[in-house]
Amino acid sequence: MAAALPATKENERFTLLAVVGVTLLSTLAMVLYPLLLSTFGMSPRISGILLGGTIHDIAQVVAAGLILGPETGEIATIVKLFRVALLVPIVAVIAVLYRDRSAATPGSRVPTFPAFLLWFLFFVVLTSMGVIGSDVAAIANESSRWLLVAAIGAAGVKTNFAELMKLGWRPVVMLVSETIFIALAVFAWSA
Repeated sequence: MAAALPATKENERFTLLAVVGVTLLSTLAMVLYPLLLSTFGMSPRISGILLGGTIHDIAQVVAAGLILGPETGEIATIVKLFRVALLVPIVAVIAVLYRDRSAATPGSRVPTFPAFLLWFLFFVVLTSMGVIGSDVAAIANESSRWLLVAAIGAAGVKTNFAELMKLGWRPVVMLVSETIFIALAVFAWSA
């Protein structure tokens, strides 16, 4: 989403807060949700839908799902990947809405359509058509894991809690509230 917003210091702080918050909340959910789901005896299908629909980070979704078994892990991963695919139209709409607003600020113009989304769609199509074989996809998958670790490490190096505290308590409450809302909505829908 950050690629669709004007590049400002405040937006950078909000993005960093979102990354830190999502990582912390997803890690907490990865541990707690499987415990709750197994305690209440949820089926692999319902558990997978709940995990994939509520946990923010892909790696934690996969881990939480696999804690409950391969079937739950597979369902959770599919649900989460569907959520990721939905980001394409959402980010595109946000980019269009903010493009006009950012034109007023010199040097902050947002691209009409973020390039990473185009690349994402391009590779989804190539993989779906079988143009990219399973060997190349496996190499890309492993590379993406290492790049994700590098990105999280870079975010950690860049994180300054004093800077994040300047944002106040409201964004934190919003992030936690949104997490609870999504969990309740997905639970209500899947039950």
